[in-house]
Amino acid sequence: MKALSPDPLGAEMEFGEGVAGRVAESGESLVIHNYPQWGGRSERFAGKPVFNVLGVPMRWQGELVGVLSLDDEVGGRHFTERDIALAEQFARIEPFLP
Repeated sequence: MKALSPDPLGAEMEFGEGVAGRVAESGESLVIHNYPQWGGRSERFAGKPVFNVLGVPMRWQGELVGVLSLDDEVGGRHFTERDIALAEQFARIEPFLP
């Protein structure tokens, strides 16, 4: 898969590539503090100001359909357990019931 654009928004990542690829591969949420120093970072977005990253799986009817990634571009934010829980709740895609 190739990125849709040089911008992370809407990028398609290989399984295992970067935070989104690791989350897609494992099906588990992941927080990385100090992303530029993390050995699993994707070089695709090298030079972009990203310091801390939170990735959570997005599921529809139990199937992985994507990864929601949140990042800190300033460097002062450390994602907490509460942040993870909120992101996971947001990423759960439920069918619309009238």
